[in-house]
Amino acid sequence: MTNSGQVRKRSSRYVRPTEPPRFRLTERDARIVKAVNDFRVLRQDQLQRLFFPSRNTAQVRLQLLWQHGFLRREFLPVMGGIQTSPILYVLDRRGFDLLQSKYEYDAGSIRWSRKHLDFQFVEHTLGLAEIRVAVELSCRKNAFQLRKWVDERNLKRDYDRVRVGNSWVSVIPDAYLVIGLPTGDVHFFVEFDRGPESLALIKRKLSAYGVYYHSGKCKARYGTDRIRVLIITQSEVTEKRSRLDNIRQLAAGLGESQWFWFSRLNQVATIDFLASPIWWPSKATSPVALMRGPVGHE
Repeated sequence: MTNSGQVRKRSSRYVRPTEPPRFRLTERDARIVKAVNDFRVLRQDQLQRLFFPSRNTAQVRLQLLWQHGFLRREFLPVMGGIQTSPILYVLDRRGFDLLQSKYEYDAGSIRWSRKHLDFQFVEHTLGLAEIRVAVELSCRKNAFQLRKWVDERNLKRDYDRVRVGNSWVSVIPDAYLVIGLPTGDVHFFVEFDRGPESLALIKRKLSAYGVYYHSGKCKARYGTDRIRVLIITQSEVTEKRSRLDNIRQLAAGLGESQWFWFSRLNQVATIDFLASPIWWPSKATSPVALMRGPVGHE
C-alpha cells in the first residue's frame, strides 16, 4: 500500500531509469542475450516461448536486462498512434561485452549497433525468427537436435552461383538448417516469402535450386545434395487463389519438384513444425508431416 496521496509511478517502456533495480545476471539471462544476438531481433512473446513459463516472468526479466543495458528496446511504427507496438529486443553494449567474455564471440559475430533498426527489413527478420523459434521448440518436443542454423547474413559471406537460361543466379536461401535424428542428419534450406517478389523471380529461384543440386556445387559446399527447400508464405490470398498455391504450381511445373515443400507462417508458428501434417510437397493432394517417411527426397 502507498501512503495517502502517493501514487506509484509506472515505469516507462521507452526510457531507462537512472537508478535501475538491483540485478544479478543468471545463466538463463546470458542465454537470452546470446539468442537475441543470434536471431538479430526478437519480440517479447518469442523470447517468452523460448525461455519462460509465463508472460509475467518474461516481462520482469526482460525489463531488467533492458534496464541494465544488456538489451535495447525497439518499437515498430504504428498507424495513427493508436495501436501499441510489441516490444522488440536487440543487443546493447553490455550484451556485446557479455558475448565476448562468456562465449568468446569475435566482433564479426556480434550484431550490435548504435543505429536504430531499419524497419524495411524488420518484418522479414521477425518472420524468420518466428520460423526458427518454431524449429527449436519442435526439436525440444520431439527430442531432436538442431545442429545448425545459418542465416542469410552468414550465407552471403560465401555462396555459389549457377546459370539459369542466360543469367547467373546466386543461391542464397534465407536460412540453412541441420536437424539431428537418431538415423542421421537432415538438411533444409528455408525460403520465407512475404509476397512482394514476382512469381517470375520465384520461378527463377526454384529453377536455380534444381541446377544447383545437379551441378555438384551443393554437395561440395554442404556435403549433400539431399536438401529439401522449405518455402513458407506469409500472404494468405491473392485475387483468385492463395500465394502458396501459386508457388506450388510453379514448383510442380519444374522437372524435379520433390525438393520443394510448402507451408504458411501462421501454421508453422502455432503447430508442431516437424511432426504435424502442415507441409505440402509440390504435387501432394494432402498435407504431411516433415519428418514422416524416409529422410531425403520422397
